[in-house]
Amino acid sequence: MTVDKVYSKADKRRKRPIDRLREGAGVMDVGDSSEGAVVGMVPTRKSLLIIKERAVYALQLADQVDPKRKNIHVPNSMQLVAKSGSQSNEVRRTLSTAEALFTKSFFPSDETREACLEASIATMKELLATAQIAAQFKTDQEAAEQSYEGVPKSRALRLPAVTEVESRAKNFILKAESTLQSIFDIARVFYVEELAKKGWPDNLVVAVEKRAGSDANFTKFARALADFIKLIRNARHCVIHQDETKWLELSDFRLTPQNTVNPPSIAIVHPHTPMNEVPLLAFMTDVVDKIGEGAEQLMAHLASAHMERVGKLPIVLNFVPEEQRRKDTQVRYGYFILMGDEWVKLG
Repeated sequence: MTVDKVYSKADKRRKRPIDRLREGAGVMDVGDSSEGAVVGMVPTRKSLLIIKERAVYALQLADQVDPKRKNIHVPNSMQLVAKSGSQSNEVRRTLSTAEALFTKSFFPSDETREACLEASIATMKELLATAQIAAQFKTDQEAAEQSYEGVPKSRALRLPAVTEVESRAKNFILKAESTLQSIFDIARVFYVEELAKKGWPDNLVVAVEKRAGSDANFTKFARALADFIKLIRNARHCVIHQDETKWLELSDFRLTPQNTVNPPSIAIVHPHTPMNEVPLLAFMTDVVDKIGEGAEQLMAHLASAHMERVGKLPIVLNFVPEEQRRKDTQVRYGYFILMGDEWVKLG
């Protein structure tokens, strides 16, 4: 014991001020109280992600910036990653779901877990940006509707207007398609060779069907996801490659022959994936929801198909009933273990 104590004291004396500073305990405030409580922490190679109820922050320790400890003045730092947190569907269905499913227990490879988390973070950022376009359009449309009087003045009816409908719709489609491209990186973690070939998203369907079979739920999901991706991709083609065979029909509020006022609308004219006219806001809302659900279910299927089996008791990944979900994250998928005749949720 005496030798240990002497060594410990000598070792402590050899430490430089920068070592004592970096290794000392400390307390850091993350964001402010308006963003709610901290509900989770996700370590990545680059930083520690702090998930709050209404925000996500990235925390970098000084050693991550200055690993050789050359500059004592380099502080720990934090940066806002997203203005939405665990209460947002977009965060729940991406980052929070990845954190819950790609755990060390079932995915012991650090490289695999890191790749899944990084891909989910990229998808989260893209999806939040897409959702923001839709949210702003909703706000502006509702404001236009509230200001509409519906009574002609000077023999003319002043129609409500969101304005810039064409550019907003096109920007939304471009961002939505970009978000779907980020989902590709999630799938590529497990299908590197298959997705290296041209043909996304059909190459994902082929890869899944080859491993799981044509009637597997994963294969059916992959087909449905591929159809949705093609719809949005072709809508993008209508934006950047418009010609006499493909274009978007967009309208602000308009007066009909029945003397009613229709809300802003969109129709897709395309030889392979046409879409009849629908309200533009409904289209945006549906696309945001389907992208989030697609990312969420893709991760659930991938985790179920590629998890490492632990122990002798049966373990499955399944949909979590609402009453069994964590109240702070509300992640909808998790692992269950068979205990006797009952499936019990893990975690």
